[in-house]
Amino acid sequence: MAGDGIPLNSELKDFLLLASRSDDQFFNSIIENLARYPVDIRTFIEADEYLGLKNVYPAIIESLEHVYHPIIDSYPHPLRVGTEYREVVLTGSLGSGKTYAAVLGILYAIYLLSCLKNPHALFGLDSASEIVFLFQSIRFQTGGVAYKLAREIIEGSKYFTVHYPKDHRIKNEILLPNNIVIRPVSGDVTAAIGMNVASVLLDEMSYMKYHVKSVYADDGGEFDQAQALYASARARIDSRFTKYGRHIVPMFLAGSARHETDFIQQKIKERNEQVKSSGKSSIYVYDKTVWQVKPWDYGDETFRVYLGSGQNPPQIVDSGNKLFESDPTIDVPIEFYSAFTSQSIVHALRDHVGIASNEIGNFIVEIEKTKACFRLDSIFATESCTFLGLDQPKARKSFIDNPRIDRVWICHLDLSRTSDSTGIAFGYVDSWDGPKPNITVAGILEVKPVEGHVIPWQAIIYFIFRLSKIVPLFGVTTDQLGYTYLREQLVPFNYRIGKVSNNPGSTIYHEFVDMIAEGRLSIANHQKTLEELLSLNVDNKTGKVTKPAGGSQDCIDAVVGLVAQLRKMARYQHNPELWVKPIPPEQIQLDDGQYQVINENLITHCKFTGVP
Repeated sequence: MAGDGIPLNSELKDFLLLASRSDDQFFNSIIENLARYPVDIRTFIEADEYLGLKNVYPAIIESLEHVYHPIIDSYPHPLRVGTEYREVVLTGSLGSGKTYAAVLGILYAIYLLSCLKNPHALFGLDSASEIVFLFQSIRFQTGGVAYKLAREIIEGSKYFTVHYPKDHRIKNEILLPNNIVIRPVSGDVTAAIGMNVASVLLDEMSYMKYHVKSVYADDGGEFDQAQALYASARARIDSRFTKYGRHIVPMFLAGSARHETDFIQQKIKERNEQVKSSGKSSIYVYDKTVWQVKPWDYGDETFRVYLGSGQNPPQIVDSGNKLFESDPTIDVPIEFYSAFTSQSIVHALRDHVGIASNEIGNFIVEIEKTKACFRLDSIFATESCTFLGLDQPKARKSFIDNPRIDRVWICHLDLSRTSDSTGIAFGYVDSWDGPKPNITVAGILEVKPVEGHVIPWQAIIYFIFRLSKIVPLFGVTTDQLGYTYLREQLVPFNYRIGKVSNNPGSTIYHEFVDMIAEGRLSIANHQKTLEELLSLNVDNKTGKVTKPAGGSQDCIDAVVGLVAQLRKMARYQHNPELWVKPIPPEQIQLDDGQYQVINENLITHCKFTGVP
């Protein structure tokens, strides 16, 4: 057969005897198909007959040994074919070797298949069909950095040029014996349609696209490129290369640490939850710093960094600081001190330690100044509710007892129906410096979705009716989604309504940041809104403002929409005496917690629910 250059060695006999004592169907099915006994991954990487790479960092080899050679108590040596890991997630700091480790891992996976007599037969495939190893990233023109590296290693390898040679006539992919193909493809979800995908390296996953409204989504809603590519590849691998519920090789998912809600970080959380619940996981995580991979490049001197917790932000701490011995802290080589003092410490932690954050977006530059804007006590006692049953919003007693009635209040709704939260923001112009308004966002609410229920828009309208009995709430705005609904529900009661566009290319976000820089915003303390704002990204070429993959933008959209409406109102319009006062209907709260509009003749007053 092709690729039979390295003969069966003497260890195969012992290997087969070992298999004969095993009742593991997966293990035995592989043994029966072996043409030669495979070497371990360290030998594969370092030996001249294989890749011949003498200077691979020990940390990388040790991690790959853990992936491919899990220790099994009943066997005298590690299993050499098959892995307990379904997926390998590679992340960490810049320069930590994640892409290099992923490439070596997938080349060893290809080597394992090359040791089989008939890999197609093992998985019930037509021998004329391809077995494909995909390299997929957001950069299609070059096939991604990972594919270029794989090609360079293969071209310098004795194994893939002599013993199991690639077809030199093929230039745009790598064709090996037995129809095993290494193929670079685009980041399009449909790029792998029809292929027998044995494994895949999905690279640069933390930088993949995320759209709130996209033609690529089945329902025209959110499109997460990383999640879509993963789901597509996972389905192809599982449908073709599962044997007795297990896999001979894992898939590889690589991406730098960026935002704590991106795909890579969610995979790490999934792994941690599996370990917590069962003591083991099908996901292996490679997460290292550059000094863990190359310790000889750094001296013994370090400085300590507090990673942040609660109200205490990340910071460099010395021995006199009370946080010096607190958790969580890390010691960083002194060679990185200038990197931690010349840029945002959050960015330094991301780039040089590999710690993802909820403050990674590049839209907000002045992070501390932005945090300082969220300094007010909210008019609400809680940050969120569902409007279902008794879970209704409650106003603080201090607000009910002393409302600000000398200002025109406006509400902005960022409406949603099922999967996303609805954001609600209330506020007014507090004062003026010449033509420039100083704006107060007095209250923010997140209406959380509940599985099996839609967001109750009618209950939100009733809530607006109740609130407008406390303060002069004259106008309500929303985006295109809810405008017609507001017109039907609010205009009959003398409310003014309007549309505020907060599409990604809108200027209202940039105007909002200008107001932060000028110190003209006072915003109610609402943690989710602050986190959403700090995580936003901006494309410096197009100016579009977007949330990170897996992140949210519901509450900050409501706040920015409110501020935009208050800014565009003429100064004279902020006088409550000039407005026609709305006449909201009376309501009564039922035993189930819901509110119902009733005939005004039956009840003359209904207080807004308050708590101390």
